[in-house]
Amino acid sequence: MTDVAWPAEETPRVLGALAAPTTHVVTLTITEKGYARRADGGLDLDAVRADLDALAAEERTAGPLGTSTAATSAVGLLVRGLAARRRAGGAPLTALSCDNLTDNGRVLERLVHEAVGAALPGTAGDALRAWLATSVTFPSSMVDRIVPATTPAQRDEVETLLGARDEGLVVAEPFLQWVVEDRFAGPRPAWERGGATFTDDVAPYERAKLRLLNGAHSYLAYAGSLAGHATLADAVADPALAAGARALQADAIATLEAPDGVDLAVYAEQLLERFANPATGHTTRQVAMDGTQKIPVRWGGTLADLLAAGTVPPGVVGALAAWAAYVVAETRAGRSVDDPRADELRALVTGAADDGAAVAALVRLPGLLPELPGGAGDRDRVVDAVVEAAGAGRPVDAP
Repeated sequence: MTDVAWPAEETPRVLGALAAPTTHVVTLTITEKGYARRADGGLDLDAVRADLDALAAEERTAGPLGTSTAATSAVGLLVRGLAARRRAGGAPLTALSCDNLTDNGRVLERLVHEAVGAALPGTAGDALRAWLATSVTFPSSMVDRIVPATTPAQRDEVETLLGARDEGLVVAEPFLQWVVEDRFAGPRPAWERGGATFTDDVAPYERAKLRLLNGAHSYLAYAGSLAGHATLADAVADPALAAGARALQADAIATLEAPDGVDLAVYAEQLLERFANPATGHTTRQVAMDGTQKIPVRWGGTLADLLAAGTVPPGVVGALAAWAAYVVAETRAGRSVDDPRADELRALVTGAADDGAAVAALVRLPGLLPELPGGAGDRDRVVDAVVEAAGAGRPVDAP
């Protein structure tokens, strides 16, 4: 039986589970913004400060669980749990990120070490750092399955079918792919019996999924919302938007190494078929959330790779234009964009002389685009192309 606890209210119970020697693997599925990262990718210390202070206090008490201070962040809670595990005997543990982050295991590992360094500076954190280095691994993983937000209507339908109300209901498409780096600190679950793929290198699978699936998903969300489509299924059924998604995928395929046994062109087309499944009910507004966190990993790599090859990728330009036009349109309509940097986005739009200037300012947002091979010159080329594609702020249907 799985023991479930609500992290904030039941922090001691979660810490106890993380410290228990019978726990071998902890997984994280907390979305991109759940990692409390700054625009440069480093740990946002202000966002996790309460947990860092609690960690320092718990290390001073030297008890297995320490204080009962409620956790305020996922990364902070994990680090406190790891420290509790070391104090309780230090059995090996695997911390497995399952979120849509490039090299997600290494990202999580870096944030954990940054948290330890901030909470326990100098020699105070030496024992914990040494234990982390020898007893904890952070494998990378890639999960591919469309799982939209559950609706009240779906809960009602399942209640009718089962005769019981399930408030934790999760609805998903039939397709499922899970690729996991085979780097476990202790016992490894036999997930391959359920279809998981273990590999020494997740990167080719991850890049293909992020750039082809997630990249097209985000584009269709922004362009679809601009075109008045409520769902991804409606958006991909729009010929102009489907053409835009294929243009973005063509850019991505030009940068990718195909994983073993995968035909990227076939995979890309199958993705559009999956998006067209109306049963998922995936809304454009839901997928349009957190663009400043998603764009760097979904479009940024393709952009940088093709600029290095001397090409300004039209599909990525069209996608950036759709995002910027979406932010402009939402802001002009008085609606808040659901994004960790919403205040910055709103300020850029409201402070711009016109929509074209707003689009340019949005694309220049620090941290949105990766470091480009041609530096400021490449950035200027991209900004000019996006402004042109966005039609000085008018919604675009395709690149």
